[in-house]
Formats: sequence, C-alpha cells, structure tokens
Amino acid sequence: MEAPTLVKNKDPFNAIPRECSKLVLDCLALSDIGRSAMVSKSWNQIVTSWISSYGIAAHFPCAENPRMRGVCDAIVLHEFERLARQDRALRNGEATSARRFPNATLFVTAGDFAAWASDQGTVIYYQRLQEGAETMTLDLTSLGESYQQTTVRGMLLNSDGFLLVKISLRLAPFFPYYGFPMWYRNFVYSLRDRAIFWEMNTEVLDEFFPWAEYTPLCIGKDRVYLSQQTLNNSYNLVAEDFRSGTRLHRTPIVASIEDDDQGSMAQRTLELIRLGNDELIIQFDSKRLLGRPKTMEVNSFAIINGADGRIQTIACSGFRRCARAFANTSSNSIALVGSSVNSSGQMIVQKFSQQPDKIFLRTAVHVVSLTLPTNIFRLAMHPFTFHAFSFQNGDSSPRALILTAEKDLQTCSGMDTLVARCGPGVVVDAYRCIVSNQLLTLRPQEPDGHDRRTFELRGDSEWRDIWAFDLLDDEQLVLGHYGHSGSGFRGRQDTDHYLFSFTPKAYRSEAEGE
Repeated sequence: MEAPTLVKNKDPFNAIPRECSKLVLDCLALSDIGRSAMVSKSWNQIVTSWISSYGIAAHFPCAENPRMRGVCDAIVLHEFERLARQDRALRNGEATSARRFPNATLFVTAGDFAAWASDQGTVIYYQRLQEGAETMTLDLTSLGESYQQTTVRGMLLNSDGFLLVKISLRLAPFFPYYGFPMWYRNFVYSLRDRAIFWEMNTEVLDEFFPWAEYTPLCIGKDRVYLSQQTLNNSYNLVAEDFRSGTRLHRTPIVASIEDDDQGSMAQRTLELIRLGNDELIIQFDSKRLLGRPKTMEVNSFAIINGADGRIQTIACSGFRRCARAFANTSSNSIALVGSSVNSSGQMIVQKFSQQPDKIFLRTAVHVVSLTLPTNIFRLAMHPFTFHAFSFQNGDSSPRALILTAEKDLQTCSGMDTLVARCGPGVVVDAYRCIVSNQLLTLRPQEPDGHDRRTFELRGDSEWRDIWAFDLLDDEQLVLGHYGHSGSGFRGRQDTDHYLFSFTPKAYRSEAEGE
C-alpha cells in the first residue's frame, strides 16, 4: 500500500458516517491504519479515537509480536504500544507515577502544571509536572497592603499555565473593625512568566452578605468568564480578554440570584470544555449559577458558547444533576456524567452531538449499573473510553473497575421509562460495572524492583473523607482526602490531594502513599 498524499483542500472523508469509518478500520492491517491517519485531518481524528476505544484489543497482540515489527511502520507501532500500555495501566489500576500535595484544600491541574493552596492560606504553590521540577510559590500578602489580611478563595487553571485566582482582603486583626469592610481581588497569573496579566477588584460593604458584583466563573485560552449581578435579581455572563483587558461580550443568562450565591467561585455548578476551536461552558442547572440546588434532579441545563455568549438550554427532566463534562473532538460530541449513583445503583451518561449549525442534540444515553450489593461511594469514569475507578467503604485505596456491555436491557431497572423519556433517535444502552479486586498499585520503590506496591491511605475511608475523586482526560486520577490527627473531633486536618498518572512517560513519583 503506497503512502497517500495529504489532502490539502476540501476533506471528502469528512462526509463518511462515523460508524462506517470504524468498520473500515476494523478490517485494516496495523501498518495501513497508521498510513490512513495521514490522509486527512478528519481521518486522523477518527483513527486516534478508534485506537483508544476499540483498536488496541483488536490489533495490539499483532503489534506485540516480534515477527510483525519488521512489517509495521515504526512510528505506528510505537504509538500503538504507548496507547496499549496506558490502556492496560488504567484497566489494571497500575499507576505509572503518584504525587502527594499536602494541605491542598484547593487543587487544580491542567497541561504541564499543578497549583494548590489551603483555603485559609496566604500562599499558592505551583509546579511543572515533570521530573525534578522545583516547587514555586506566590505570596498573596505581597498583593495587599501591610494592614490587610489576605486569604485565597478559589483557583482555576488553563492548559497554557494561566491561573485565575480569587482572594479576599480585609483589615488585619489588630484593627478595631476587623471584619468590615472586605474586598475581593480577582486576577490572572502566568505560571510560566510569573506575572499578573489581568486584575479586577470588588468591594463588599456587608460582611454578613458578602456578595460581589463580579465573580469569576472559569478561564479559557485567552479570556476570563465572570458573572455580573444585575438589578433585576439575575446574572449577566461577561467575557474579557485577560491579555488586553478588552470586554468581548456581555450576555443575560437565565439563572436567578439565590441566598446562598455568595461571593465564592462556582463549585461543581459549571465546567469549561474545549471542542475543537470552540470553548463551551456547561451550566449543569440552567436556573443556578454559583450555588447548587438542594435537589438532585434538574429540569434543564445550558451550553454556553464562549465565543459569542450564545446559550442553548436543553431539557433533562428526570435525570440527576451532572457534575462532569467531557469533549470528544474526533466525534464532535460532548458527554455529561451524573453527579452520583441513583437509588437503583446506576450512573447515567448523556451524550450530545454538535450539528453543523452549532446546535447540540442528545444522541445517546448510557446506563452504567453497579453490581449489587456494593458499598461504592465514589465513582470516577471516563464516558468515552469507560475506564473507571471506584472507592468503597472500608478501603484505603481506589479499585479499578471493569465495564461490560449489557445485552439484555430488560434486566436494567427503569430502562423502559428511560427509553420513553429520551424519545426517538436516541440510542439507549447499558453497561454493567463489575467491582475488581485489583487495588491501585504504584511502581516499585527501588529502581530495579519488580513488585508493585498497593497505594494506601492512612486508616479506613468513609464517604465524607474523600473530598475529590475524578478521572481527568483518561490519563490522570485525582484523589482528595481528609487526614486525621487523632485529636479533637475526628481530628480532621487539611485536605491532601493525590495525582496518579497512567501515561507511560510520567514524571517520577514523590512522597508516594505518604
């Protein structure tokens, strides 16, 4: 098979249905798949998605055979080996590296950086995620006057190393009016350049209702998104370029101001994802922006286009509130994962496909059922590859999960109601999540060692002890855990965060399992 030339103008392969593309790839030899990825941009994305989702199981045994190494293209073989090792590590819970971040109530990671701080601290720590990288600090007290007390209130990080920070400043304790007044300072700090690029200050006049006119929501590639309170008890979405300070757009949104919408940054109420060149803000409940509702079910959620502020509201009555959003550029789709397991032991995944007019349509719903009886209280799952980890009561380490397709849909509780609710054209399928006995393991402590070590937290873990549990981009698992000092009521200390990587070329572990 001759190597085809790259199509530089219109892409004729873009019109081929995705399912047909997968059928074609299933029939190709390993070396031909690598060459077909060079045909066009759309085919490259299809091949990349297919490899991570389907192709490893079908083709990696061939690539692993030494006799095939002379036949296969070296670059193609190397990529398959890399993806296969990562897939195997995720399925077996074999972390290639682990890093502990102590006293990190606030923890963010994106791209090559991680940043962390205590929620009542005055210092932000950050570090490149590579071997031998030095831990840097940002002293927040240097941003205020000597008579002001400074506290970090929230952080968000983009993949280019720009950190959006919210801090509060109040009069120092030796002043007679210690708690009043108070200011919020929002700024964007470049971890690469160690410089502030954008800043906005807001004064709060009432300590008991510390609302601010502007509250940072999320940070994109070159802009920050803020909520602005209006006089009619609602919000505007404001986008500003953090390099030039130019206001890009201001858009009214449906959400109303509630009593618990204080000046803190949004927590689990929205998420920014990138789909190709588009920045999308997923508002998990279209009626709430800064605070979460008390009920688990919501009537609708919103997809906000960051470029122009255009909002699409999608009905989701009967579904539990979502907590994570993922994007798959190769299929031009997004997925929303439920915030918790329902009373039937099920986790719901909704998938939406972007149409040529930029409108999203619900195309699939996956029902993931946990094997019962089970005492799982935390579940981290990637909705496109179905790699998953769980945490069970009494365990001191996460477990890798195995997901298998459920052929008999009638065995799934509530399936008939769900199919009727989704309407025509929506694919509804089911998966059974089998709890594995494989606990998360770490590399040998000695460079030449062969036996992996089981990761263990101190003491047994209850649901309230696990602060965060997320699988990021099918490569990293984040675990936030409350420690215990053994004194006082439960002896609770600040939260420690652990970052586990499953990529073959990961940074060297530091303080594993401490």
